[in-house]
Amino acid sequence: MSKTKSRLLVIDGHSMAFRAFFALPADSFQTEAGLHTNAVYGFTTMLLKLLSDQQPTHLAIAFDLPGGTFRTREYPEYKAGRAETPPEFIGQVEAIQDLMAALSITCLTKEDYEADDILASLSAQAVDQGFDVLVVSGDRDAMQLVNDKVTVLYPTTGVSKLDVMTPQRVEEKYLVPPSLYPALAALVGEDADNLPGVPMWGKVTAARYLTRYGSLEELLKHAEDIGGKRGQSLVEHREVARRNRKLNRLVDDLRLGVSLNSLELASVDRQTLEPVLDALEFNTLKTRILKHLSARGLLRDATGRPLDEALGDAGAAPGGAQASRYQDVEPTYKSAAVDDEKALRAWLESAVALDVSGDDNPAGGRLDTITIVTREGEYLHRDVSEISPAEDAVLRQWLADEKAAKTIFNAKSAAHMLASVDAELAGVETDVLLTAYLRFPDARRLELSALAQRHLKVDVSAASDQGELSLDLGDQTPDGAIRAHVTWRLAQRFIPELHAFAGDQLLREVEQPVTALLIAMERAGIGVDQKILSELASDFSAAAEHAKKEAYQAIGNEVVNLNSPKQLQKVLFEDLGLPPTRKTKTGYSTDADSLASLRLRDTSGFIEALLAYRDVTKLGQTVAGLQRFTAEDGRIHTRFQQAIAATGRLSSTDPNLQNIPMRTAEGRRIRQAFVPGQGYQALLTVDYSQIEMRIMAHLSGDEALITAFREGEDLHRFVAGEVFAKPTDQVTGEERSRVKAVSYGLAYGLSA
Repeated sequence: MSKTKSRLLVIDGHSMAFRAFFALPADSFQTEAGLHTNAVYGFTTMLLKLLSDQQPTHLAIAFDLPGGTFRTREYPEYKAGRAETPPEFIGQVEAIQDLMAALSITCLTKEDYEADDILASLSAQAVDQGFDVLVVSGDRDAMQLVNDKVTVLYPTTGVSKLDVMTPQRVEEKYLVPPSLYPALAALVGEDADNLPGVPMWGKVTAARYLTRYGSLEELLKHAEDIGGKRGQSLVEHREVARRNRKLNRLVDDLRLGVSLNSLELASVDRQTLEPVLDALEFNTLKTRILKHLSARGLLRDATGRPLDEALGDAGAAPGGAQASRYQDVEPTYKSAAVDDEKALRAWLESAVALDVSGDDNPAGGRLDTITIVTREGEYLHRDVSEISPAEDAVLRQWLADEKAAKTIFNAKSAAHMLASVDAELAGVETDVLLTAYLRFPDARRLELSALAQRHLKVDVSAASDQGELSLDLGDQTPDGAIRAHVTWRLAQRFIPELHAFAGDQLLREVEQPVTALLIAMERAGIGVDQKILSELASDFSAAAEHAKKEAYQAIGNEVVNLNSPKQLQKVLFEDLGLPPTRKTKTGYSTDADSLASLRLRDTSGFIEALLAYRDVTKLGQTVAGLQRFTAEDGRIHTRFQQAIAATGRLSSTDPNLQNIPMRTAEGRRIRQAFVPGQGYQALLTVDYSQIEMRIMAHLSGDEALITAFREGEDLHRFVAGEVFAKPTDQVTGEERSRVKAVSYGLAYGLSA
């Protein structure tokens, strides 16, 4: 048998850690000790996939060191202007390095050099010794390393999708072979490194002339021959291109103090590895890592004896130590053996949770799959198109049975999907979305995947929910079965915690009954008069054109894009000579507040016209949104978000019906477009009357406030009268507004 060809995998650690950090939400990955672990988790997941897909024989990971390099000494602005490191990222690189050490993987750094220089040096050394090389880097400078022996895997989405950059792929994407890529980058510039390019030289132009002259230096020698403004620009910026090329050239002859033999994948001591994974609280990922190492014969015990995956559960620590806190409810997933109507009916008696997938559009959704699980993890998973008539009847009966208790995540969404096949959802004992909302009203993310990771240390990474990373969770186990069982487990966790403050009573008596009303409201929708909307769209479009013309007349220029902050900056601060506003990343601010502060200084009338243009354009966008979301029945079926605002208020999306202005004449015109519609008699407007103030009066027991409410007083006017010591009928609108702001501020926790 022929010997396996040596294959070196080298990874830019910092680059990929940052990408993993931004691919996964930091809030959903945090240990009980407070360490954020989203970058560690994403990086390790990527590494596992690379090891599985690419089967390297040797591996090294390069990291940058803090402080500058020879490049920053050469050009202090190199990589300047980058955003500050997010506080949640701090400590995660060190955690990655600790985990890699426990996995017997070599991590390398080099004083005064970048990680890419280490990758270049290792690649050159490996090619000389007959290796194939894979370079994983999010830095485009790595493209210069590509050749017949070196392939760059360049991330395009988070760290889950990698573009395989062969010589052919580099030329296809950048129009030059890898050997000329650094020259191209020198001419075009690199924003990520804060290296400005030669003005008027884009990728296509640079590629054309580099192909003609064969090298950057040869092209620069012939800059005068190119002619025109482009040639003149190259003549004037020759040294910029030379500087860029000097800085983007990767050093490939560093002495790193390691031999290629030392980078060969080595066996891992399980007793060293497990405490590191346990500290990171990666329970499910721990299982996957141990299984991977076992399958490749790389897992050993403290004595050096290889551990076989078949010897026991690769996810359980020796002797039962570090056992999962949730072992009593951890599922053993298996498909339910139901082969007839009677067996299905009997099996459903032990069902505890369900998951459905499809489209939850209230105006006409779609049901794709339905999955039902027992507490042990036995599941029934069906594609809607595969359900037999006999099964269909039994499932419909179970779904509609009030006495068949069900746990689900987002009952409102599920009800809309089921309605698409005329199935009714009843008997929802626990909606885990609402349970989590009551338990954590300030949480920014209440997606199932975030809750599962945060509270169960379980990874529910279906692409539809998680976004960047899609992981395998169990052999052939449907995503729906995993989601359904995790939903049930979360309910077991949250309900006792809610009970401590009567939150479970609030769930059953208020939130879940409200869901039923919202389902009906979303399905009914609200009628709109299309004729009025069309007239408004036309009027606002004409008004926007008029305002645009006035703005152009004010500055005598009709080619300015009024929606471009950069072009507006030139008009305001160069052409009109107005004083600079606050500094932003892209220049001086041109937002509404900044323009308002400049309004009185502008004698041209440009800002007045610009603000009018913005106002009427926003109104036009509002109308366009209403038209876009009008369904075939002539009604808008907005979605009411029940688990968003920490105050308990509803919000609406698709479209947002709460941001339609009401204090302006134009806003009131838009509101006139809402009508009862066919089959309805009238519109009913309902609002709480100063509900927060009523709660304050009740909790404080303030007799004056209670009396004011009981006698039908306007509370804010009443309090203003007390504050300003005058009769309520003499309180001005401004005085009432000031007191109202203070009252609500106190209600929501503002200090004096």
